[in-house]
Amino acid sequence: MGPTKLGRRRIPDRPNYVGRRHSRPAMMRIRPSRWSVMLAILAAGSPILGAQSGPALSLDSGSAAPGGTVSLDMHLVSPASSLPAALEWTVSYPPGDVISVNMAAGAGLMAADKTIACNAASGSTICLAYGINANWIANGVVAVVTVTLSATAGDSIIPLSMGNTSAAAADGSALPVQATGTQILLQSNPTPAVASLSPSTIPAGAAAFTLLVTGSGFVPGSVVNWNGSARPTSFIDSTGLQAAISASDVGSAGTVPVSVSNPAPGVSSASFPFTVTGSPATVPSGPPSPLGVVPAAGNGFGQPMTFTFSDPRGWADLNVVNILINDALDGRQACYLAFNPSLNVLYLVNDAGSALLPELTLNGAGGLGNSQCSVKGAGSAVTSNGTDLNLNLNLSFSASFAGNKVLYLAARDLEGNNSGWQPLGTWEVPGTPTTPAAGGVSPARGLGSTQTFAFTFTDGKGYQDLGIVDILINSGLDGRHACYIAYSQPDGLLFLVDDSGTALLPAMALNSGGSLTNSQCSVSGAGLAGGGTTLVLTLNLSFSASFSGDMVIYLAARDLGDVNNSGWQPMGTWTAEPYKLAGRRPDPPESHHPAGAQSVAVDPVGRF
Repeated sequence: MGPTKLGRRRIPDRPNYVGRRHSRPAMMRIRPSRWSVMLAILAAGSPILGAQSGPALSLDSGSAAPGGTVSLDMHLVSPASSLPAALEWTVSYPPGDVISVNMAAGAGLMAADKTIACNAASGSTICLAYGINANWIANGVVAVVTVTLSATAGDSIIPLSMGNTSAAAADGSALPVQATGTQILLQSNPTPAVASLSPSTIPAGAAAFTLLVTGSGFVPGSVVNWNGSARPTSFIDSTGLQAAISASDVGSAGTVPVSVSNPAPGVSSASFPFTVTGSPATVPSGPPSPLGVVPAAGNGFGQPMTFTFSDPRGWADLNVVNILINDALDGRQACYLAFNPSLNVLYLVNDAGSALLPELTLNGAGGLGNSQCSVKGAGSAVTSNGTDLNLNLNLSFSASFAGNKVLYLAARDLEGNNSGWQPLGTWEVPGTPTTPAAGGVSPARGLGSTQTFAFTFTDGKGYQDLGIVDILINSGLDGRHACYIAYSQPDGLLFLVDDSGTALLPAMALNSGGSLTNSQCSVSGAGLAGGGTTLVLTLNLSFSASFSGDMVIYLAARDLGDVNNSGWQPMGTWTAEPYKLAGRRPDPPESHHPAGAQSVAVDPVGRF
């Protein structure tokens, strides 16, 4: 992996968990075969006898709520002399009440080494049970039928009929088939009840928030009503719902009735009061924010670090603050910490990024550790003053966690406002040196719209062995809409990548006195120094007003032979000043629970 063109991959802008995706299998289309052709010919002439003289198929009955599923067994009963070797049937249903009917082979088919193939259409599913063998299908459960009801299903009794049935013996002769359908009883949804609201009161003029409704009788499709009008609702379980309440909903003081409605056939709960209090004369507003880390850059296996967070309503309004140290915004195999100010306890997330390890009380005995880092209680403490909270941690890193890491910080307040993840420092855990290598950037942390940077690169064969060195400044490892610079050491030429991250702008001699510009930055050469194994490239950078926020400075280098490559290394962080002056913040993540961060796999393709 080396310095690469990053225009083809996008890193999501806010953390959230990443899981596996499963492709949906394609519907199998039944093609004519010996059995299906034969069954189709014989079906029209197959008699239905009053007394059973051949196979009989029947479906169990069942019940389900709207939007639910129910599994029904399909049974085969046949005289021993008429056991079939192949079967065909159609299950029909009202499409307004039923979304789908799916079939799976039952014990009887599997014992006979038979397969089910089905075609589904609106209102019916036709299936063929067959096999390339002459085995009889024994009496018992031949299929399991899974029926999914529509959330708007309204008929109290939903019929499932069976027809177009055919059967064949092992010698190909037709067998008469009897078929009996069934029905599904529609269950009424329970009556919901609201027991509590969290929060239960809020000042008028407050920002939008998420309301937690606790009670009983909730089902998927339950809706929270605010003053009689439905609000966007998320189902947690039968005892919990979350509803999105807008700022306009709490614009004035008063008591608001909150209720829950279940989908039909169902009813609504009694209302529960929510209080909107009179607005105070001055209510501080705005989300919390991570301010920084000291030291903001460095290297070593152990280092006391101070992480600072701020809340406009006072530090006590902070609910949880997070620290994530990794080479990318990924909670797996990371040094991922969460601190609860009200409890004065620190948590460390496990290696999988999926669970919290036992808590640690600061400034006490003991410690926390995973495979990436450890924190000692002794020497770790928290201090606060007004709006700011300072978290001092006695951190150590394991040798297996070697490499250049980004220090990401985030904070959430008691109202649910969230800062989002912010890259505010870098740290190098010592490991086996590579050549060529990214040596560092000076300054490694700061803010402003203009700055002269010195970027250092090394090559064990001498700096003359360096081919291309790269600099990428962006909120993540993404070459699109970035300040993305390449310098050719043999040619003495400086390049800037265009806004799309797909092409180089015209080259410029390093010390020509000119400049290169895209929508993110303007760059001009200020100096070059090479000696021994080290090359120092000094550049004047100006950031545009639209390119504001907390950025990571990535460096990479490859040699003349284009064989050895450092890969991208986070070496510093920078905050463009318009971001701070305007008070802008990125969109907060959908969920900011300390139990996990977004899983991000960075694998850029192409390169300059």
